[in-house]
Amino acid sequence: LGAVLSFALWFNWSHWVQLSHNWTQRDQFWRYYSQRRPGEPMAAFLMNWRGETFYSRNTVKQIKDNAQVGMQSYAAQPGREWSLVEHARLGNLKAAVGDKNVTLIDKDLNNKFVIVTIE
Repeated sequence: LGAVLSFALWFNWSHWVQLSHNWTQRDQFWRYYSQRRPGEPMAAFLMNWRGETFYSRNTVKQIKDNAQVGMQSYAAQPGREWSLVEHARLGNLKAAVGDKNVTLIDKDLNNKFVIVTIE
């Protein structure tokens, strides 16, 4: 009983916390908040995870319906824009923004999501 209780305590207070960096969007938004300049927006490209809404304090622009056109108009704004995207959909985002420069911000920060800047 003691061993089971010890394992349960370690599993819930240590193991899950260490794993959370691999499957949440929290670290991406910490990076965004530390590196953005005033007035730079964040968009979520083809996502509906709801973590992006939570961690952005409900300020993220969701681009999911007619994503090609939505991302083109988002990238056409003046200045630098940020976007959160799944690693697997990064090629779709680059194709949608056309000749704009897409820069990955620490692609190894998370195994599912990545943030990029669009200039």
